[in-house]
Amino acid sequence: METDESRRSSVDFTLLAYDSVDNAKVGMKMLIEKQLEWLRKHNPKSLNLKIDADEVDASETVGSVSDPQSRYGYVNLRIGTVAASISTEDLPRDKNLQFFAKLQAERIVIAASGKNPDA
Repeated sequence: METDESRRSSVDFTLLAYDSVDNAKVGMKMLIEKQLEWLRKHNPKSLNLKIDADEVDASETVGSVSDPQSRYGYVNLRIGTVAASISTEDLPRDKNLQFFAKLQAERIVIAASGKNPDA
């Protein structure tokens, strides 16, 4: 049996920029629906994350057919005309979905102001 320390963690970020807030809202709904197709099969638990964003949808689930021990998390957020999707697998306990969603939201705001978020 693997321990949390021996499991391999992963975080995937997807950013989509739209030409209007209305289009970004539609794009975010599409991101959520795509993830829900998989999540519905694995008894997802909705999460209430405290993120400074216009919209936030987050959930997590434990286990899959291939690996019943794995922990999966999904966050979709929208800030203005940008929709972001974050998917995680087996995060360490000290780096949770809240941490990565907040980080991504801050980077979007910095980039939207015309600055380099990596500076």
